[in-house]
Amino acid sequence: REKGVMEILRALLGLSGKNGLQIEFVGEGNVLNEAKDFVGENGLDKNVVFSGWLEGSALRKAYQRSEVFLLPSWMEGLPNAMIEAMAAGLPPIVSSVGNVPSVIEDGKNGLLVEPQNPDSVSNALNRIMDNKLLLEKLGRNAHEYARDNFSTEVAVKKLSDGIHEVLSR
Repeated sequence: REKGVMEILRALLGLSGKNGLQIEFVGEGNVLNEAKDFVGENGLDKNVVFSGWLEGSALRKAYQRSEVFLLPSWMEGLPNAMIEAMAAGLPPIVSSVGNVPSVIEDGKNGLLVEPQNPDSVSNALNRIMDNKLLLEKLGRNAHEYARDNFSTEVAVKKLSDGIHEVLSR
């Protein structure tokens, strides 16, 4: 529930006319049964897939078949899944909570939405689906940001610099 699953589904109601729009939920949680019921009750079966937990190559394939990453959480620190999606070149649509705004610059490398606000999610989806240039720009910038700030090379350099600093005292 706290990851914004129901907000995504409510936002989808207003977007169901979009040709070929499909939302894939990866993971499981406390709202899974309610979400599945909502999908059935609202005729969203063709638009929603529940994949369960994915790891490794299965998760990479999920990122590859996606165009955007949605995580309208109510609260977060800095979500690993968001960074993974950015590294895969997906533009994130995420809530402006926790440390997310320190990474996502709205309109530059992702879109920020209000937590617990399906209309905000719907507006962001409409904005990005109606503008392929924006979709491509956000995906490219998200990938570059992840590469420049969260790659293994960057992490090793930061660790090495920290060790050298401590040793030089």
